[in-house]
Amino acid sequence: RRFEPACKAACEALSASKLVPSADAALLRRSLDTSTARARFGTALADLLYGRQAPESRVERFGSALDAIGARRWSLATFFGFVRSPDQHALLRPGETPLAAAALRVDIAFRPVVNADTYARLLALMRALGREIAELEPADGFDVYAFLRAIAGDASLA
Repeated sequence: RRFEPACKAACEALSASKLVPSADAALLRRSLDTSTARARFGTALADLLYGRQAPESRVERFGSALDAIGARRWSLATFFGFVRSPDQHALLRPGETPLAAAALRVDIAFRPVVNADTYARLLALMRALGREIAELEPADGFDVYAFLRAIAGDASLA
């Protein structure tokens, strides 16, 4: 129930990681300006990280909580789960993830609104990609994500 330190730590993690666009990190910081917003975010973050439901359900609920405080972004909705459990979660960056999926000829049914279907499809893509690159011995989901980002970069050049 100590939301202030949790919110501060979340914002610091975003800034330190460089995985989330700085504009999205700044949006979250601004959105956490009231105790009500901090409580909503902190409660939703705890559910995302420690809940027992499927990851896609937790991400969708977390996205709804972000929406309620004015910070709904895919990168924010997926960052915290991915950093905590990169083998169970994935990071979705709207500018590159759908591009990489399309280059792999995988339909993740991307929609701008955070939703369970898109996230479930992304998780399936990441698991399949992990199996495909297993001979490269990826250490964890971060390595698979790096591979996906490389595909997105190549796709943007085409």
